Amino acid sequence: MNTPRKVTLRAPEPEDLELLYTIENDSDTWDICSARINYSRYAIKQYLAQQPQEITTAGEVRLVITDSDTGEAVGLIDLTSYSATHRSAEIGITLLREQRGKGYGRSAIKAMERYAKEALNLRMIYAHTLADRNSVAKNMFLHCNYIPVAVLPEWHFCNGEYVDLTVFKKNL
Repeated sequence: MNTPRKVTLRAPEPEDLELLYTIENDSDTWDICSARINYSRYAIKQYLAQQPQEITTAGEVRLVITDSDTGEAVGLIDLTSYSATHRSAEIGITLLREQRGKGYGRSAIKAMERYAKEALNLRMIYAHTLADRNSVAKNMFLHCNYIPVAVLPEWHFCNGEYVDLTVFKKNL
């Protein structure tokens, strides 16, 4: 197991254009997300110009994961499907390919959990992973004390077939 890295979460800045461009256009991650299109730099620039928006208005918040020691941006972490009524949100994380497996993911999830609990007053966070195809994400959420609560059979279209999703949750 990799040693967790010290991370900082911050709002996206215009200087993060290339980070978002690289992550959003990484076709290796398209099997785990709904969007399967390339985004132009112009579209991402427009998105960045609209940030930050309140989660209560936008229903989501996206933060940049940075290495606390170097300040280097290593990935993105999101809360989406925000519900004030249920005090819950879905968490998603993507790291730059060269930063994976270095302990950033677990540290970023822990930092997002603190933010969700302390700043947003959430009581629960949940995540979806591909049941049999993303063991790295599955193990990361298990290591962060998320519990699998459901399997959604043939829920997600991936590489020409429908595959199961596992739903994980954590009470804050």
